[in-house]
Amino acid sequence: MLKKRIQLKSKNLALITQGSIKGIGREIISKSLENLNLEYPVLIIGRKKDFKEYVSIDSEDEIENIEKGIYVYQPEVKTEESFGFFQKSVEFVEKGIGKAIVTAPISKDEWIKNGVNFKGHTDFFKKRYKDKEIIMSFYSQDLRLSLFTDHIPLKSIFDYLNKDKIKRFIIKLNSYLKNTFKKEFDFYVCGLNPHCGESGAMGDEENDMIMPALNEIRDDVSIKGIFPADTIFVKAIKDKNSYIVCWYHDQGLIGFKTLNFYNGVNLTLGLPFIRTSPDHGTAFDIAGKNIADYNSMLNSIKLAEQLINLKSI
Repeated sequence: MLKKRIQLKSKNLALITQGSIKGIGREIISKSLENLNLEYPVLIIGRKKDFKEYVSIDSEDEIENIEKGIYVYQPEVKTEESFGFFQKSVEFVEKGIGKAIVTAPISKDEWIKNGVNFKGHTDFFKKRYKDKEIIMSFYSQDLRLSLFTDHIPLKSIFDYLNKDKIKRFIIKLNSYLKNTFKKEFDFYVCGLNPHCGESGAMGDEENDMIMPALNEIRDDVSIKGIFPADTIFVKAIKDKNSYIVCWYHDQGLIGFKTLNFYNGVNLTLGLPFIRTSPDHGTAFDIAGKNIADYNSMLNSIKLAEQLINLKSI
């Protein structure tokens, strides 16, 4: 009976990776944990000397026996440290140790310079889980959105865009959100061209691909409409059940970060586990000065715990 109880606790564990050791990861993690009443145990995967205030775990075997509280584990790393911490967190959840990973910011440049062949966390996920359609999504209490394409050059977007891919993306997104949040959202779809193409005067993609795709899936998905990019955020923020679909990275992230830079969460959809992270970078320029805003990390941990609860239903 005791063994079963311990396994349940380790399943509900939230894993937090330190991120770049030169960045603000240590600061925002510690400040967030100081301001949370945690429901589940938390395991920080990072450098022990950076988290001396928490209980130190010395071996993987000990992780199975942790009780409610905050712990830190430093794995042996043979590559760039932040990648090694992150890689270990993925290995743990794949073994059934933990249901969620919260990743502190990493430097893609550090990864590349140190021989890590991934352009960040999302690129790692897409290559590791090739049978999944991984979707980059962003979440706050006021605004939620997903990206049809993420880290690709702007000129390449048109190569990805066609009616069948649009239909598949929105249907898959709807399925992921239902599975993650146990509810359905209303989709607000962004126009690609200025003024949604102005009936073809400013582009044909809306008439030729986007609208036909939406019309074919309206019976299965709640679609509020296609809206110009310059007004869609104003409309969606008034609807607490809205989820915006944006076609490329900056189309979505400029609006989202303008409104939620200090409290938004990056939520990866389509993984076999929960993954959240702050919506900002390493902030090397202020690291070590004790002035970093920690609310995005705080909300990332809160959302991970909320979703762990939903998965436990």
